[in-house]
Amino acid sequence: DSPFTIVAPQADAFAKISAVDYAGKPIANVSVLIAASDLSKNFSGVTVADGSFSTRLPAGTYTVEAKSPPERSELINPAPVVFIIAIGETKEIIMQFNKLTKTVTGMVTFTNKEPIPDAHVEAYNETTGQWISAITDANGTYSMNLSSGKWMIGIRPVNPTTSRWRSPRQYQYVEFGAGSVSETKTINFVV
Repeated sequence: DSPFTIVAPQADAFAKISAVDYAGKPIANVSVLIAASDLSKNFSGVTVADGSFSTRLPAGTYTVEAKSPPERSELINPAPVVFIIAIGETKEIIMQFNKLTKTVTGMVTFTNKEPIPDAHVEAYNETTGQWISAITDANGTYSMNLSSGKWMIGIRPVNPTTSRWRSPRQYQYVEFGAGSVSETKTINFVV
């Protein structure tokens, strides 16, 4: 019997995450987060031109999340993926982003029905953490492409220091069904 216990260092595994759009084309600048199931460690980075992010990590169970780059606001973030990886294994995971197929449109006006051309309209999806925004045109109208789920919609002046109005700090909600069926809903704001 030996009074010592010898512990071999934990060997690494290799994960390659590929981000592709709805047409199967690679997406650069996607934020990737890989977190251990017990939250003891995480690995993060950004995809390169070929849409990939690679990292070494210890064997275990992980969840990978991918967030679309700011310049690709038409994309829906994919659902997180849970994977198990063994010592010495190479795991390849494809994160496919879908195209937004839901539309919310509307007008922003004063109570006298005069259009507000300087409204910043913002939509937030609590489930995905995604923000989408638009600015009203000269007629006070806006349009945004969203994904399925429940969205909180609000408005604020583009430039609060020069605007004739203030943010009402009231939000409206719109909910779209799951799937790729196109839907359009109207949300108007009166200030």
